[in-house]
Amino acid sequence: MSRVKLRFALRLTAFGLPYAGLMILGLFWLKDRGWLLYFLIATSLLSLFSWSALRWLHSRPASDPATPPPSKTWPPAGEAAWTDVDRLAARVEANPPVLGDANEWAGMFYKVFELVAPHFHPRSKRPALEVPVGEVLKVAELVARDLRQYVGQSVPGAERITVHHLYQVVRWGPTATRLVQRAWNVVRLGRFFWNPASAIASETGSLTGGGLDTIVADVPGLAAGHCVRRTGKYAIDLYSGQLDLDEPAIRAIDAAKPLRIVVLGQAKAGKSSLINAIFGAVRAATDVLPCTGAITPYVLERDGLFKAIIYDTVGFGGADDALAQTQLNEELDRCDLVLVVSSAATAARESDRELLDDARHRLQQRVRRAMPPIVVALSHVDMLRPLKEWNPPYDFTAGDSVKERNVRDARQAVADDLQVPLSRVVPVCLRPDAVYNVNEALLPSLVEILPEAERAKLLRVLMENRNEQQRESLTRMLMQAGVATAERLLAGAQRWGQG
Repeated sequence: MSRVKLRFALRLTAFGLPYAGLMILGLFWLKDRGWLLYFLIATSLLSLFSWSALRWLHSRPASDPATPPPSKTWPPAGEAAWTDVDRLAARVEANPPVLGDANEWAGMFYKVFELVAPHFHPRSKRPALEVPVGEVLKVAELVARDLRQYVGQSVPGAERITVHHLYQVVRWGPTATRLVQRAWNVVRLGRFFWNPASAIASETGSLTGGGLDTIVADVPGLAAGHCVRRTGKYAIDLYSGQLDLDEPAIRAIDAAKPLRIVVLGQAKAGKSSLINAIFGAVRAATDVLPCTGAITPYVLERDGLFKAIIYDTVGFGGADDALAQTQLNEELDRCDLVLVVSSAATAARESDRELLDDARHRLQQRVRRAMPPIVVALSHVDMLRPLKEWNPPYDFTAGDSVKERNVRDARQAVADDLQVPLSRVVPVCLRPDAVYNVNEALLPSLVEILPEAERAKLLRVLMENRNEQQRESLTRMLMQAGVATAERLLAGAQRWGQG
């Protein structure tokens, strides 16, 4: 018999038999009092409950759901990068690097940057290096700050620990560990004399794999997972340009900047009429011919609605398409919500689909920005069959009249053609004397997607502010360089004149 098995057998005999004897005596005592049956019933119910609970725990998925992203302002690229970071954190929690191996920990930190960077620089051969040097120093500063706070809060007497102390721990660590283990064995032996019950419970826990050893064994994994997630958070902030973003900055952006809404659509689809209906007054000129010769902004000022600037764009087919595309691209780069006007009276929606596909492709290239939500106003529904019938209100969701069924079919067709969710295709009538379903359905739909638009606005303004700061910094450095050059030239001229 091995020494381990012999030690286990001796422990079981020395400490298990007395408790087994007490259990037998207890059963006789319960029988003598007439409580044995109740005890067995209660024990059976408890065992059944424990067995069911264990089966439920084993039936759960092995991996927990991903940790939610720590920032609501990240673009989609940041959320995708966080998924990769969370998976890496789960792996290092299960198999952490050796605490004393600095190379393993350094490699783990660099792995985080290698996971995050390709989401923001997909075309770069070395995406992890696509970052300004100054911001790398900022990340080092933040990590060092977190480490200092963690040590100060978690290590007793941290303010008195010196580097020399740490050196001594590393040097004498193995010897100190053996001394502590021997001292602990003495404490375990002495505990049987002054508190046998506590000693037996502790030893039983150690035999079953519980106790302090298990907790200590989890510490490296927990620490590694925490470090990976914190580093991943900073890395995503770094590559997304949000390293200096804080709550006061978010509140300032939300309060100061209006939404930018771009209205797209073919000529005579009803864009200007829709803008008039939204404002509740005539703001955009309308005619049988395309009349918007350039992109025209309108400030939305209406009680009960959000603050916004609506941009009426050139109707495709009514102006030079090259000029219209150039103007449109400029506005798409700065928009927070796209409102497409598509006519239900025509099945020729190829221009709408191509226009929207080009817009999506252009918007998706901006990895540091969020995709603006898209809503379609399905105009001219009053012109669907029966042609002479227009007697609102209508139930375009479940109504059974011919007009309502035709509007539903047109709505589904537009949603399929333009690849927009059906809930974001809103039928409207834009006749000046019979405006319908704008206040009833379209404006509530815009309010419903307002959080998505606000997120797009936040990231847009953040990038605009960042670019402005970079321009100001570059201008300031050029001015300083110019002043220094002028001073050197002046000093040289003075020396030449004196000579």
